Amino acid sequence: MATLQGKIEIPYGTGDEVLELEVANLPEPTETVGILSEQDCKINLWIQIAIEYYRQGKDDAFELLLKECLERWTLDRVKNSQSIYPDSCKDMVRALDLLAIFYVRKGSASTNREKVKNISYFHEATKKFSDVDKSELINLTSTDSILHILGRAYYLFLDNKNLENSLNQFKFVSKLLYDSNLPENIPALLGEACLTFQKKEPLSKTKALGLYKKCIQLCPNCPADVRLALGNCFYKLNMFEKAELAFSRALALDSRCVGGLVGMAIIDLNKKTKHSIKRGIDYLSRAFKLEPTNSMVLTLLADHFFYANEHDKVIKLATRALNLDTSDNEAMKAQACYQLGRAFHKRKEYDNAFEYYYKATQFGGSRAYLAYYGLGQMYIHRRETESATQAFETVLKASPDSIETLKILASLYALSNSQTKREQARQYLKKVTEQKPDDHEAWVELASLTEQNDTPTALAAYQTSLKLYQQKGMSVPPELYNNCAALLFSTQSFSESEKYYNLALDRCNEEMASDQTHYNSIIWTIQYNIGRLYEAQHQLVKAEETYKRILVQHPSYLDCYLRLGCMERDKGLNYDASDKFKETFRIEPDNLEAWTLIGNLHLRRLEFGPCQKKFERILLKTEPNPDCYSLITLGNILLYCQYHPTRDKQRMEGHRQKALSFYKNALKRDPRNIYAASGIGCILAVSGMFNEARDVFSQVREATADFPDVWINLAHIYVEQRQYAAAVQMYENCLKRFFNNSNTEILLYIARALYKANKLNECKKVLLRARHIAPNDLVILFNLAKVLKTLARQIFEDRKSTYLAVVSAEYELNLAQKYFRFYSEFKDKTKSGNERGLIDPLVVESEERDCADLMLQVEKSIKMDAEQRDREENLRRIEHEEQLAKELARKAEEEERRINEERQKKEEMEIKRRELLKKQEEAKQKMLQEDSGAIVHDDGSGEEGESRGKKRKKSSKESKKRSHDERKAEKQQLAAERDSKKYKSRAILSSDSSSSDEEGGPILS
Repeated sequence: MATLQGKIEIPYGTGDEVLELEVANLPEPTETVGILSEQDCKINLWIQIAIEYYRQGKDDAFELLLKECLERWTLDRVKNSQSIYPDSCKDMVRALDLLAIFYVRKGSASTNREKVKNISYFHEATKKFSDVDKSELINLTSTDSILHILGRAYYLFLDNKNLENSLNQFKFVSKLLYDSNLPENIPALLGEACLTFQKKEPLSKTKALGLYKKCIQLCPNCPADVRLALGNCFYKLNMFEKAELAFSRALALDSRCVGGLVGMAIIDLNKKTKHSIKRGIDYLSRAFKLEPTNSMVLTLLADHFFYANEHDKVIKLATRALNLDTSDNEAMKAQACYQLGRAFHKRKEYDNAFEYYYKATQFGGSRAYLAYYGLGQMYIHRRETESATQAFETVLKASPDSIETLKILASLYALSNSQTKREQARQYLKKVTEQKPDDHEAWVELASLTEQNDTPTALAAYQTSLKLYQQKGMSVPPELYNNCAALLFSTQSFSESEKYYNLALDRCNEEMASDQTHYNSIIWTIQYNIGRLYEAQHQLVKAEETYKRILVQHPSYLDCYLRLGCMERDKGLNYDASDKFKETFRIEPDNLEAWTLIGNLHLRRLEFGPCQKKFERILLKTEPNPDCYSLITLGNILLYCQYHPTRDKQRMEGHRQKALSFYKNALKRDPRNIYAASGIGCILAVSGMFNEARDVFSQVREATADFPDVWINLAHIYVEQRQYAAAVQMYENCLKRFFNNSNTEILLYIARALYKANKLNECKKVLLRARHIAPNDLVILFNLAKVLKTLARQIFEDRKSTYLAVVSAEYELNLAQKYFRFYSEFKDKTKSGNERGLIDPLVVESEERDCADLMLQVEKSIKMDAEQRDREENLRRIEHEEQLAKELARKAEEEERRINEERQKKEEMEIKRRELLKKQEEAKQKMLQEDSGAIVHDDGSGEEGESRGKKRKKSSKESKKRSHDERKAEKQQLAAERDSKKYKSRAILSSDSSSSDEEGGPILS
């Protein structure tokens, strides 16, 4: 078999004869199959002819030849049970791989409308590859399997189901070649580069770039598509100059490379200069002429015409890109739908825009974040806030630093009742102002969001926006000045607040000509705010004049009636206040604020029946959505009734259950209503469920630390549980945190806890402190008298109390009796001055009589007993002092005696030392005399000289012996002196004086 000058030779018969097939004029496939079958040709010849058919675009012939070849080979192998010729197995594998790749290409070339056919092609490809894998025809770990592995990797890549496995197959080929010391395989490198490029890892584009460069180094004359891929890598890495060079090189290699034209167009269009945009459009025009069905070209052209405001062309091009049969790329479809959506959006065809924005998000998913942005705008137009929020959240995930998205999301979150979302809105706006500090709108949004719970931040934001308006030379809206003034008012910066209100009025007057109705309404609102400012400054006359002036011009401005009523109420003129509130009913009979204020007037006077009717009326008028304030107030009224003594336990239980239902209903309407939650805790406490009540109060305190009532209620619970120390600590913390240590009611609570803990002295100190703050409060006076009487009784009953303590207690008891009498005399004033602290006059009279009885007991027996105890105690004390004096005298005498003995011993030691020193001195003198005599007579001779010599020797020995004894005596003397300094007595010398004399006497007579 051979190919010669466009001919294929087929062996014929058993000789050297051949049949020649012209490549340019191949016969019908069936005829070719017959010839090859009849001559029993080798597989490689079947493959060669099939490839020629494929090159001529005859896919059916290619498929027929390979199928027939494989079928005949399988039958022959079964018959012979062995290979037909040496390389038949390799050829068989090649035929299977070629047929599999053929099916892969057919499947990938089919459109979405041919999904069933697409699946069948890939199924056939899978079957062919599996036949090779399961057979023993090939060793997958040898280099002979490279083409098969590459084909399978290519199949997995195009099938788009297991790209990671495909990448591993390409890498396996490269590793196999590397281990075998063989040259690298360019298809394997290209496949690995392509799949690496598609990854979303940080370094994936860099790795892909390296692989493409290696391919070009191995094959410098590679096709233009490799240069195109290289340019795509450079573009993704923001290396636009190199990308442009790569695209230019691709076009130089292939002027019909549509990808290169598109790449050059994108780069030029992004330069956004007049000449670059013109070049970009030229590139797109060339690409469109070469490939009019290219979806990317069509969508890029649509994008260009959108900015040229030619929306009809945008719709035409994008629709064509979307409807093309070959457009099976969902990313391209998403882009086409996005172009259609924003074109319709621009034309204010919002329904069509919504439809295509939605389709774009379905095709592109989260990657089509621009389509999500448009979709969110459509949801806002439809007032579907929740859906809009979800759309913009998707945009923000894709582009976390998008200023516009952050601002829109913050505005949407600000509309939510969720505290978490409102806090998130605040964080977004802070981020916007940090990234773009000159955005005055963002500062205003931030101020509006935080003015309810963070006044300093809101005020700073408003002032920053004012500065930006002024720096940009823009007119400041009067609303901005008004809001800033209102915040300054809340911080009690009244002079600054008035300044900003005046600026707001000036701006309204300046803009009056442009919109008189709008700015007139703003002026009267500012005037009302100025009236509130006068109230806070206690300029009540000015405030009243301001409100009345507003009512003259605008009689329907109901807030002015309410403020006038509140001013009368604060003066104590409750009936006049009620009349002012009722004036609003002429204009608005169901004004809830007026009815609420009237109900509170009744509550101040403890008129629970009328108060209850007013708030029940409010509930009837707001029945679909009951007013939470009214619900809580009705619950409080029923709760207060629990403290009125009554024997009807069933009725009290009914009141508790009804109050609980009011609180629960309010909490259901507003789950964050701390007053309703606190009311439920009070009901539990009244019912004796102290642990449950404590848990509720603790949760409320965790929710907000700026609610003093819950601190007080927690302390009450501690008192009921006899945890008095914890209760006192809680009361004191509340007093310090919220009331500047000056609230007499909490001081009374502290005194009550100390009284129950039997710490009466501390209790008395607290009540004296409260009396110092409110000297006219008779309730404090009564409690102080009660404590003084109790303290006096304890002292009287204590058998160890001294006469002085009894006298002091008698004085305080007398004082307590006077306090009780004073209270009884002024009980009418007590009722009007402190209505909630009413004390039964009978109780006061009983306490006063008890004081009188105690005073009689003091005079008759208690003082006498105390005086007798004092006398006995004095006698015991005097006797004890005498015994103590005697003992001290004895000790002093013993100490004096000891000192005398020590002094005597020291004197004796001194005498002995002096005697010893005297003797030593005498001994030295004698030795000197003897030595001088021996020198004079040293020259004598004979017996006399000899005798003198013996005497000198003897005298010398005795002198040495004496000097030794003298040194010993000196050491003993020094030791004695040291001991005497320590006041210790120890014998230094022997008491036998004769021995001392002998030792110290002369040696010669």
